[in-house]
Amino acid sequence: THGLNLWMYLIGKHIFEQFGLFTHSNENTFTLSNATEEDIKRRNPHLAGKKFSKAREDMPFMLINSALGKGTKTNGNSVTFPDPIPFTTTPLYVGSPFAEYKLPIGGAFVEPFA
Repeated sequence: THGLNLWMYLIGKHIFEQFGLFTHSNENTFTLSNATEEDIKRRNPHLAGKKFSKAREDMPFMLINSALGKGTKTNGNSVTFPDPIPFTTTPLYVGSPFAEYKLPIGGAFVEPFA
Protein backbone atom coordinates (compact mmCIF):
# COMPACT_ATOMS: atom_id res chain seq x y z
CA THR A 1 0.00 0.00 0.00
CA HIS A 2 3.00 2.33 0.05
CA GLY A 3 2.39 3.31 -3.58
CA LEU A 4 -1.26 4.13 -2.84
CA ASN A 5 -0.32 6.19 0.21
CA LEU A 6 2.26 8.09 -1.83
CA TRP A 7 -0.30 8.79 -4.57
CA MET A 8 -2.88 10.01 -2.04
CA TYR A 9 -0.29 12.19 -0.32
CA LEU A 10 0.95 13.77 -3.57
CA ILE A 11 -2.55 14.53 -4.86
CA GLY A 12 -3.57 15.87 -1.45
CA LYS A 13 -0.44 17.97 -1.00
CA HIS A 14 -0.23 19.47 -4.48
CA ILE A 15 -3.90 19.80 -5.41
CA PHE A 16 -6.26 19.67 -2.42
CA GLU A 17 -4.16 21.38 0.27
CA GLN A 18 -4.41 24.80 -1.37
CA PHE A 19 -8.20 24.61 -0.88
CA GLY A 20 -7.98 23.45 2.74
CA LEU A 21 -9.10 19.91 1.80
CA PHE A 22 -6.01 17.98 2.88
CA THR A 23 -3.82 17.59 5.93
CA HIS A 24 -1.31 14.76 6.02
CA SER A 25 -2.17 13.83 9.60
CA ASN A 26 -5.95 13.67 9.11
CA GLU A 27 -7.31 11.96 6.02
CA ASN A 28 -10.86 12.90 5.20
CA THR A 29 -13.37 12.12 2.53
CA PHE A 30 -16.29 14.02 1.05
CA THR A 31 -20.03 13.80 0.57
CA LEU A 32 -22.93 16.01 -0.43
CA SER A 33 -24.36 17.19 2.89
CA ASN A 34 -24.76 16.63 6.62
CA ALA A 35 -27.69 14.32 5.82
CA THR A 36 -25.60 12.09 3.52
CA GLU A 37 -22.76 12.05 6.09
CA GLU A 38 -25.18 10.90 8.78
CA ASP A 39 -26.53 8.20 6.46
CA ILE A 40 -23.03 6.94 5.62
CA LYS A 41 -22.03 6.82 9.30
CA ARG A 42 -25.29 5.06 10.24
CA ARG A 43 -24.50 2.31 7.72
CA ASN A 44 -20.78 2.28 8.60
CA PRO A 45 -20.36 2.78 12.36
CA HIS A 46 -16.57 2.40 12.10
CA LEU A 47 -16.54 5.82 10.34
CA ALA A 48 -18.04 7.61 13.36
CA GLY A 49 -14.89 9.69 13.96
CA LYS A 50 -14.08 10.24 10.27
CA LYS A 51 -14.07 13.82 8.99
CA PHE A 52 -16.18 14.51 5.91
CA SER A 53 -15.88 17.59 3.73
CA LYS A 54 -19.17 18.70 2.21
CA ALA A 55 -20.15 20.41 -0.99
CA ARG A 56 -21.14 24.05 -0.58
CA GLU A 57 -24.89 24.56 -0.72
CA ASP A 58 -24.55 27.75 -2.77
CA MET A 59 -22.65 26.02 -5.59
CA PRO A 60 -23.82 23.81 -8.47
CA PHE A 61 -23.66 20.03 -8.04
CA MET A 62 -20.00 19.02 -8.38
CA LEU A 63 -19.34 16.77 -11.36
CA ILE A 64 -15.73 15.88 -12.20
CA ASN A 65 -14.96 13.88 -15.33
CA SER A 66 -11.56 12.18 -15.46
CA ALA A 67 -9.81 9.30 -17.15
CA LEU A 68 -7.52 6.50 -16.05
CA GLY A 69 -5.06 4.89 -18.34
CA LYS A 70 -1.87 2.92 -18.44
CA GLY A 71 0.93 4.88 -20.02
CA THR A 72 2.94 3.15 -22.72
CA LYS A 73 6.39 4.36 -23.77
CA THR A 74 6.63 4.77 -27.50
CA ASN A 75 10.07 6.12 -28.38
CA GLY A 76 12.49 7.66 -25.94
CA ASN A 77 10.60 9.34 -23.13
CA SER A 78 7.34 9.83 -25.01
CA VAL A 79 4.33 8.27 -23.24
CA THR A 80 0.90 7.64 -24.74
CA PHE A 81 -2.36 6.50 -23.16
CA PRO A 82 -3.97 4.38 -25.86
CA ASP A 83 -7.14 3.25 -24.06
CA PRO A 84 -8.13 5.74 -21.33
CA ILE A 85 -11.14 4.73 -19.23
CA PRO A 86 -13.41 7.67 -18.33
CA PHE A 87 -14.94 7.94 -14.88
CA THR A 88 -17.04 10.48 -13.00
CA THR A 89 -16.62 11.76 -9.44
CA THR A 90 -19.40 13.52 -7.51
CA PRO A 91 -20.18 13.96 -3.79
CA LEU A 92 -22.56 10.97 -4.10
CA TYR A 93 -20.80 8.50 -6.41
CA VAL A 94 -17.55 7.67 -8.23
CA GLY A 95 -17.30 5.34 -11.21
CA SER A 96 -17.95 4.71 -14.84
CA PRO A 97 -21.41 4.09 -16.25
CA PHE A 98 -20.01 2.45 -19.37
CA ALA A 99 -18.64 -1.07 -19.79
CA GLU A 100 -17.62 -0.76 -23.43
CA TYR A 101 -13.84 -1.04 -23.22
CA LYS A 102 -11.17 -3.49 -24.21
CA LEU A 103 -10.86 -4.29 -20.49
CA PRO A 104 -13.69 -5.66 -18.31
CA ILE A 105 -14.02 -2.36 -16.42
CA GLY A 106 -16.94 -0.02 -15.87
CA GLY A 107 -20.66 -0.12 -15.46
CA ALA A 108 -20.62 0.58 -11.72
CA PHE A 109 -20.44 3.32 -9.09
CA VAL A 110 -19.31 3.42 -5.45
CA GLU A 111 -19.74 6.07 -2.79
CA PRO A 112 -16.70 8.38 -2.52
CA PHE A 113 -15.78 7.18 0.98
CA ALA A 114 -15.56 3.51 -0.13
